[in-house]
Amino acid sequence: MSKLEHTVIEQLLQQHPQTLCVFVKRRMLCPGCPAEAFHTVAEAARTHGFALDPLLAELRAAIAAGRKA
Repeated sequence: MSKLEHTVIEQLLQQHPQTLCVFVKRRMLCPGCPAEAFHTVAEAARTHGFALDPLLAELRAAIAAGRKA
């Protein structure tokens, strides 16, 4: 398991705001939800019925793109 999947959504969005687009694209209402303060990426994927690996790949791509900007 990677560190990213254990990251709390709120922390992820604070450290990498460019990942917001991934949640919006997938229609995941994690940003702004009270659960974002304690749900991890893996828990959010499971809650919303998404496979974890593709979500992690999209988040990593968004993070990498943000670093290059």
